[in-house]
Order: sequence, then C-alpha cells, then structure tokens
Amino acid sequence: MDPAFELAMRLRAAYLTMRRTGGAFLEPHGATADQFVLLTTILNSGGATQQELVRRTASDPNTIRAMLMLLERRGLVTRSDSKQDARALNVNLTIEGRKLQRRLARYLAGLLGALFHAFTDGERQTLSRMLEQIADVMAVAHRNRRGKKSNSDGLKATHARRDRAGLK
Repeated sequence: MDPAFELAMRLRAAYLTMRRTGGAFLEPHGATADQFVLLTTILNSGGATQQELVRRTASDPNTIRAMLMLLERRGLVTRSDSKQDARALNVNLTIEGRKLQRRLARYLAGLLGALFHAFTDGERQTLSRMLEQIADVMAVAHRNRRGKKSNSDGLKATHARRDRAGLK
C-alpha cells in the first residue's frame, strides 16, 4: 500500500472513530460532537464572532452558521451585532447554553481523559505538533487548489502550450 495513502487512511479512521464515539456519548443528551465543540469554543473564548468561530473550530462558515441557527432556536446561544464590526455577529452562550456545555463536558470527561492518558506528555506534544503540521500542509494545498484554474481551463492551457511548442 502507498505509505501516503496509508497515513491518510489512519488519520481518517482516527477522526471518524473519535467523531462517532463522541456522537454516541452525546446523542442521549440532545447534542452532537460538533455542537459540543462549538459550545466549548464559545465558552472558552468568552464569546466570539461567527468568523472567529469558523477559524477556531477549523470548520466551514455555512456549517457554523447552520449550527448557530439551531443552537439559537434551542435557546443555547445568542447572536447580536458587533460593536467593533457592523458586518459581524457576536455569539454568546445563554445560561442554558452554559449549563448544557458543562453537563456535556462532565459527561465526556472520562472519554477525553482516556484519550489524554493514552499518551505520555512528550507523545502528546509531538502528536499535537504533527497534527498541526498536517492541518497546515492541507490548508496550503487547499489554498493552492482554489487559486488554480479549473481542470478544463488547465487542460486547454496545457494543450495550447504543447501546440505552440510543436508537440501533439
């Protein structure tokens, strides 16, 4: 098996297993793993704009917006105009949102503790650096891909260069 593909598959398996397990733990409490991440990020930041939440959770703007709308309908978050930026919305937890986040955090403490204690301090630091490096490499690849022409434009340009060079 291609070692690069094998690495990608192991990362995928770890992520999906973690997401499924977290989801199974949280489902009886009426929350998803993504909602827990969002509630915790809002709590830890003392409130944030939607764009800050997109960055801090490494998520998609549309996903964050949809989750916030759902959480707002449930009375767990509020969104209000930012005093610093008229285009931005500030997001804060309601009292009920804080209660739910704390309850979910207590419920997940054992699972997260098991994950944390599966590694030594040095291994956790190394793993953290490596995961950050992977995220950085993928972000650069994504930005580069977005900046390129479409596949059909790229093929047309390739054919034009070959034609000018006398290659067919």
